[in-house]
Amino acid sequence: MKIHRAFLLVAALGSSGYARAQGSSVLDSARAAAALGATPQAITLYQAAIRADSSARPALRELSGLLSSNGRWTEALPLARRLSALGVSDFSLERDLGQWLSWSGQSDSGVIHLRKAVAFAPDSLGLLLTFGQALTWNPPTRGEGIAVLRSLERRTPDDPALRHALASALSWNPSTRGEGLRRYATLVRDRPTDLSATVDYADALSWVADTRPEAMQLYARVAERDARNSRALLGRLNVLTWTGRSNAALALADSLLVAAPNDTALVRSRGTLLMQVGRPAEAVSVLRDLIARTPSDPKLNEQLAYALLASGHLREAHALAGTLPEGAGPGAADWVRRGSAAAVSVDAVSTHTSLGLTLNRVVATISYPLSTVMRVSISGRPTWFRAPSGSFTSNALGVAVDGKLPGLRSARAEVGVERYPNAADAWSASAEGEAQLGHSATLRVIARRAAVEDSRRAASGQTDGGRSVGPVRANTGTLALRLPELPNGLVFASTVSLGTYTASALRTNIKREANASLIRPIPFGGLRVEVGVGASYLGFTFDANRSAAFAPANEVGGYWSPKNFANAYTSLGLSVPVTGRLTVRADGALGRQISGLQAGFSATNIAAGGEARIVGHQGWDGSLGYLYLDNLGGFRLRQFRAGLRHAF
Repeated sequence: MKIHRAFLLVAALGSSGYARAQGSSVLDSARAAAALGATPQAITLYQAAIRADSSARPALRELSGLLSSNGRWTEALPLARRLSALGVSDFSLERDLGQWLSWSGQSDSGVIHLRKAVAFAPDSLGLLLTFGQALTWNPPTRGEGIAVLRSLERRTPDDPALRHALASALSWNPSTRGEGLRRYATLVRDRPTDLSATVDYADALSWVADTRPEAMQLYARVAERDARNSRALLGRLNVLTWTGRSNAALALADSLLVAAPNDTALVRSRGTLLMQVGRPAEAVSVLRDLIARTPSDPKLNEQLAYALLASGHLREAHALAGTLPEGAGPGAADWVRRGSAAAVSVDAVSTHTSLGLTLNRVVATISYPLSTVMRVSISGRPTWFRAPSGSFTSNALGVAVDGKLPGLRSARAEVGVERYPNAADAWSASAEGEAQLGHSATLRVIARRAAVEDSRRAASGQTDGGRSVGPVRANTGTLALRLPELPNGLVFASTVSLGTYTASALRTNIKREANASLIRPIPFGGLRVEVGVGASYLGFTFDANRSAAFAPANEVGGYWSPKNFANAYTSLGLSVPVTGRLTVRADGALGRQISGLQAGFSATNIAAGGEARIVGHQGWDGSLGYLYLDNLGGFRLRQFRAGLRHAF
């Protein structure tokens, strides 16, 4: 009967507005409906009371509590914020606001309110746990949050929720990840039926390649107890995706979508996987449908831009990229724009050696995308040589095509012509392709015919024994292998190269070169450190008309030709993300000659270099670099590089 009278009251009040006195009656009716358990009616009446008096603190508080008790905290949050704006501040309001803001991703604001709640009730263990967790969700306050959780652990060491929260927070930071995983393992062992902790442990394991097999085992364990556990299924889907098993991941996504066809995360994953298996047109269709259903999700437009680019809709992809916001770091707006537009670039290199050679070169390039798998470019390259024996300028023009071929990740072909003074024009060419081995290893094959810079001897009119050497061409073949996922996080890289040199008066002219290295990337806070060891070999004989018994090997015009020269080295690299778009890298290596020791050359050598790269806004990119080589025996090389590129 009370509920019936409440509905009559709402009907009598109508929609023309509420007087404050009438609002009080509506509030009484809302309370009566809530007391009888008629939640939908009570919510309607509370909303009517708030429309009658927007500053009615009791109605705002009671409706917020009613919604929260029914799991509708996202609807309760704006009501709590209105209460706070009206000057209300007490333990329950600050606690609720802090929790709800943190859950909604606004951890900075949530922590502010949780601090106020802790001031009201500093001994509330449950509140301190919530406060500590919220602090760990934000990187700047994660250390403080872990300290709060550790202090709680001393008071309640067996609290499973606290143990779970501490394991989770420690797992996020690379420096404490080991402890976090150990805590997770203990928690899962002690509480084998806690599927939430098991899935969280598996998720933490899935973030690093070395522990993904263990993560898959844990997801399977959860599936044995709960075959429809959506978090475990999605975690397994992520691991399959990250490890390159895209076809298996797509099959799993399709099976999951049968039971949950409107699951936004699954549909989004399916769109990504369709791209990875080479079906971008289908990805475009899937993403268009999803955007129509959830137009407020900006990330979907980013995925659509990538899919349009991959499916060959260059103009549409470029237009969509222009509507996407450019963030602090490069994202879809940057990469899609660069992939779908014509571009111009200028690169400059200046090299100086202790032998007196200075080489300055500028390369200007114009490129245009013919399709998503082919880009053509034209480049011009003047080079200025300065040496004690003279100086001259050469010019080169080249045309290149970059693209993808069946079975190859990338391919490139280039042809060019070079003009030297006092010498005939000469042509150059190169071709290279990169194939993927398994899901991560790569093999690159390179064939090249190019000018040897020592051919400036002939261009400047120098001869040996009255016979001109002529323009010298290097004809080389190279294999480069990279294995990026070895045990213990090691990366193996190697190159092997063999070449012959051609000119009018060369006799012995073979070059053999090899290099192998093991690198261990080590995350260090926001930095990336790489420590490595390696060995290199160089055998190079370049003999034109004469040999000198006193020379290290063979010389033409004062240029050293090392013979069976092997070097072992250690290296250190440091990559520093200065901003989301600017990265600075520094590298150094200390080597020791282990064979082919020559008189006048030190057995110890050093190399150092640095580079700054920026991915700018509106299609601009830039780079600055430096290289220094020194054999500590009289030979030094310094090189400066700069580049600027713009995609229209």
